[in-house]
Amino acid sequence: MRALRLSWWILILMPTSALAETATIELANGDKVTGEVVERSDERIVLVHDLFGRMEIPLTRVKPPEAPKPGLFGTEFLAGWTRTLSLGLSGQEGNTRTTDIVAALDADAENETRRWAFEARYNFSTSEGDTTKNNAMVGLGRDWLFPESRWFPFARGRFDYDEFRTWNLRLQGEGGVGYELVRRESFELRARTGPSVVQEWSEDQFRAEWMVGPELAWRLGPSQSIEAGNFFYYSFTPWEEFRNLSTLRWRWALTEDPALSLLAGVENEYQSDVDPGSESNALRDYTSVGLDF
Repeated sequence: MRALRLSWWILILMPTSALAETATIELANGDKVTGEVVERSDERIVLVHDLFGRMEIPLTRVKPPEAPKPGLFGTEFLAGWTRTLSLGLSGQEGNTRTTDIVAALDADAENETRRWAFEARYNFSTSEGDTTKNNAMVGLGRDWLFPESRWFPFARGRFDYDEFRTWNLRLQGEGGVGYELVRRESFELRARTGPSVVQEWSEDQFRAEWMVGPELAWRLGPSQSIEAGNFFYYSFTPWEEFRNLSTLRWRWALTEDPALSLLAGVENEYQSDVDPGSESNALRDYTSVGLDF
């Protein structure tokens, strides 16, 4: 067992050169220490810190590596991805009768060369027996990352269904370049821009657009995180139409085993050109409990 444990730490702390190694060690309490590693063993790590000098850290004080998540159904599909299945139900009986259902699947994965993000969501609501919301979306995005550069190309696709929009079905694809404005351990701010194409049905309308906007990911601590984005789409065909898509998501980890989280989010899309009697803003919100698997 000692040999197995030692092999884990050798893989984690393997130097990038044969003579010196600078590494960041995460402790069990969440603190991180960065310095030049001068000694490794199955009992301790010795490093030289720029400010505190020589430091000896017992392995019992170091956070152990997380085991990679296995794939689904005994396969390699989504192996290593962070996956969350969430469900929210609410209702009211009395002077009014309402029912709200939201179900979602979110998954993401990231390493030094790529970043994936997948989401699928369904929202259904009734009031006094009449349907007030009935929409669904599926989206997938890929970023190609370069360790020595803040620039990255990307591609994203999204399918939407909404019973109460001017269109009922919409397929969208976009790509371009992004830039990491801020890249820290707990806070990331990026900007993206590039061309986008949209096909909408029931009106059978095709549009070519240009997209630009920022997005952020903010880890408030070990249990809470926020993601937000605001993207502006300017249409070339037809000319001078535009739309704006804003999203905000909050996650609060409740328990570790099972891994349960409280999830809340809101998405608003504004379209400049809609049919008479239709709203320009389409607001979607949800609150649910998620299970990591």
